[in-house]
Amino acid sequence: MTELQKKLCSEEKKLKVDTYLPVLDMLCTELSRRLETYREINNLFGFLTDFSTKSDAEIRQACTKFKEHYFEDIEPEFIDEMVQYKYFILQLEDAGKIMPAEESYKLIIARCKVTVVEPGVGPGAVPRRVPVASLPLCLTLIIQSLCELR
Repeated sequence: MTELQKKLCSEEKKLKVDTYLPVLDMLCTELSRRLETYREINNLFGFLTDFSTKSDAEIRQACTKFKEHYFEDIEPEFIDEMVQYKYFILQLEDAGKIMPAEESYKLIIARCKVTVVEPGVGPGAVPRRVPVASLPLCLTLIIQSLCELR
């Protein structure tokens, strides 16, 4: 090997050791960290996507874990509401065809945005539309945020 070839080989090794390998190490570390984060998110929110395949006990267990994590934000009725939501989803299914979660959430939101006309009071008063929420606020907010994520 000539002096030039030795120097080039040395420079290649230096590049590999100083740049390439640390970048690969950082990439592997970050991917592992993200995978763990996604697992944690799935452990908390995963139950929201496959209701019709879970038993009532599994839904209650997942909702309890979710409620414990977000204890300040979730109402006590949340667990029972999610079990009821499972049966709502089952009613929407067409002969074994499972409705995608996003579509079922949008349908619920559409049903929540039903309005009624409230008559005006006094002379010249104009009737106004008032939203009627058929679901608790916590469930509506969760569903809306899931639809926005997709």
